[in-house]
Amino acid sequence: MDGTSLLSQQVRRFSPADWIVAGTALFIICNGVSVCIGWWVRIPILVQLLPDAPTHFNTALIFIFLGFGELGLVLRRRAVVLAMATAVTALASAELAEYALRTNLGIDTLFAVPFVGLDAPYPGRMSGNTIACFLLVCAAQVLMSRPEREASAETTAAVVLKTLAGGIAFLAFLGYVVGLKSAYGWTESVGMSIRSCAGFLLIVTARIAALWQRDIVNKPSLPNWFLPFLTISVVTISIGLIWIFASPIARPFMHDPLYGAVAHRRAIAMSLSVVTLIFLGTISVLVARHKAVLARVSEQSLRVTQARLESTLEAGAIGTWTWDLASDRLIGDEFTARMFSIAADAAAEGLPAAAYLQVVHEEDRKGVADALERAILLCGAYDIEYRVRQDHRAFRWLQARGRVESDGAGHAAYFHGAVIDITDRKLSELSLRDKNLQLERSNCDLEDFAYIASHDLRTPLSGINSTALCLEEDLHDSLSDESRKLLGLMRNRINRMETLLENLLTYSRVGRTDTAVSETKLADIFDRIIEVLQPPAHIQVRVEGELPVIVTASAQLEQVLRNLIDNAVKYHDKQNGEVVLSGKREGDFVQFIVRDDGPGILPQFHKKIFELFQTLELRDDVSGTGMGLAIVKRLVERQNCRITVHSEGDGTGTQFRFEWPTTPSSVEKRETAYA
Repeated sequence: MDGTSLLSQQVRRFSPADWIVAGTALFIICNGVSVCIGWWVRIPILVQLLPDAPTHFNTALIFIFLGFGELGLVLRRRAVVLAMATAVTALASAELAEYALRTNLGIDTLFAVPFVGLDAPYPGRMSGNTIACFLLVCAAQVLMSRPEREASAETTAAVVLKTLAGGIAFLAFLGYVVGLKSAYGWTESVGMSIRSCAGFLLIVTARIAALWQRDIVNKPSLPNWFLPFLTISVVTISIGLIWIFASPIARPFMHDPLYGAVAHRRAIAMSLSVVTLIFLGTISVLVARHKAVLARVSEQSLRVTQARLESTLEAGAIGTWTWDLASDRLIGDEFTARMFSIAADAAAEGLPAAAYLQVVHEEDRKGVADALERAILLCGAYDIEYRVRQDHRAFRWLQARGRVESDGAGHAAYFHGAVIDITDRKLSELSLRDKNLQLERSNCDLEDFAYIASHDLRTPLSGINSTALCLEEDLHDSLSDESRKLLGLMRNRINRMETLLENLLTYSRVGRTDTAVSETKLADIFDRIIEVLQPPAHIQVRVEGELPVIVTASAQLEQVLRNLIDNAVKYHDKQNGEVVLSGKREGDFVQFIVRDDGPGILPQFHKKIFELFQTLELRDDVSGTGMGLAIVKRLVERQNCRITVHSEGDGTGTQFRFEWPTTPSSVEKRETAYA
């Protein structure tokens, strides 16, 4: 993923607090650029709003750096913040050194030649209070760029520094409002401009608003930085009001007769300070009260949620753990401790991950270690099953799932996860696998037996049949009618037995032979079936619609259709009738229907007819063996399809419906879907 994609993802994840700071930073950058352009093209209105002090080129340049520093904080790019802080510190310190050394190092005119403020001792030099604000804001940005999960000591220190800078800018702004130059001027000819005042106030206000949104709104407790911020704000506003309104050049409205009773400027300043204190104090009390209510509600909700979570985890045999990667402390709950045979107190305090890993089965240990290492390296997910050895030397199967949490720099910091006891499920899976293997072996043995039995029994049966033929020929004249009848019955049963063995052999061969796949014209299959069966003249066998061309094992499909059509013809009981075959393509399968208008099959026999050696008439009354539909069912199910029968047995006929894949890949898709 390239840098542009990462940046766009971060922008989409901006919170309201981020948008506040980002918008302010962009405004400050644009304002700084406009001032720089004003110095280069000599447009007075862009560098000085009369009658304030001019915004010098270096001041505008540092504001641009500060703006990019704020954007770096929003985008979690500490390198950008540090680079901008270095540039700000270097330039501001150089200007401060000029004041300290009482000399001109050429820093003031390094980038632009002044054309306003030429009455100053050093034209182009920013005021000392401006330099102080730059250094305070710069230091605050460096502190806030450290990766932190919540508001902490660094955030508190940064708020203090920015609030001090905002206080200086606020006093300067009040000086402009009442015309008190000492509030914003460093000397008679050098002072903080209105643009600089507004810039600092915007930076401070935006950051406080963002922190308010992040740390106060809908949070159960006040953050650490709130009290220092409130104190500095009250003190700054109070000092500013007392200083300004106590000065001899206060605004003319102070002499208005309307305020005659409290015309003394110090009294008014003190009154305003008290009002400010009351106002800010009221805000803090209301906020604290709101937080207290939220804290009680949150605590109650947390207790209920915790109780529900513990009940759910206990019922589901689930344990949770958190691994602090920096200190290598893995903290587990009681269930996790029990699974790894670790004391609950020790697990709650935290142990090295190796203490847990050594309990893992020797054969699984390397795989677990590799999975953990891979998740930490990629800051990704973790999911693995393994065995752990209990104190009594028994093994339990666990499933561990987790995800790595990264810090602001993209490095792995915490690893949170859960372990689930899956021993019962695993034992069931192993038992089921063993049973499946036994079933497969049993099926193979049964198929082998059917194949061998049907094949080996045909030889003695052929001998019996030959002997019966010889007896019938030798004793033809001396046989009584009863003996001739019994001998004929024996011959019929021998023939039936041969057919039964042949069908049994066919049944055992399903899936073993005739699996060659090729392009098959279903119309050709139908023609071959009619040619072999030679249906009687009074039974019309026809195709309804057009049969498609598919890729399949044609011998197996032909056997299915031949058995169904043969049954329909064989058991037809009317003087005239018909058997109809239709095949319609539906997606990756062909829906076949073989229907007739014969006697039908009663619903209670629909399941029985697909079983081995099952017929609905007496054995000696039919030539079938009861295996035809069993073979059909097995061949169809080999294709992951099913066959159904639809009939009421009331002389209205029977319908057999089954699906058949158009390509071998259709079978694989269905296997995947069923899996």
